[in-house]
Amino acid sequence: MTETDPGRRRDTAEAGMTGSRREDIGASVPPDESASLSGTPASARATGDTSRDSGSGASSAGTTEEQAVRRDIEETRRELGDSVEALIHKTDVKGRVQGRVHETVANVGDDVKRMGTATADTATGLVDRVKEAAPHALDKVRDVTPVEVRQTAGKVSAEVSKRPAATLAVAGALALLVFRAMRRRRSR
Repeated sequence: MTETDPGRRRDTAEAGMTGSRREDIGASVPPDESASLSGTPASARATGDTSRDSGSGASSAGTTEEQAVRRDIEETRRELGDSVEALIHKTDVKGRVQGRVHETVANVGDDVKRMGTATADTATGLVDRVKEAAPHALDKVRDVTPVEVRQTAGKVSAEVSKRPAATLAVAGALALLVFRAMRRRRSR
């Protein structure tokens, strides 16, 4: 039976029984095939000696070549790990968006702090300027105000200090009249 011909049976061996090194589990390995796929003899694996020493002068060249291949493999693994990390970073959209959000929030916070400091400095400067200008403005108002008005204002303030309850009642009545007048203007 094949994919293209469902009625036909295969004449070849099953997948688990093919290949040069496939054996049943637990079967002994023949002495001529005792090396692993990497070429290290079984006796060397047992003692931990991974250098290939077959008794000839080519062993140092083979070891150097093996070491170079192993270094290349390790370098390739590191590069592959870096590539995988880069791909993981690229596919982590949620994490990247959260990072950008945190960065933007931090930038906005810094901007708000800078604007608050600048506004406070400006307000302080304006208050200082008003404080400096207030005595001069008061002097100008005194100079422009007629003497009779100044004397009358002095008498009124003296009377107010003598009768605070009557002053509050008059001020409240005036405020009520002004409030009603303004309300009537809005309704028209």
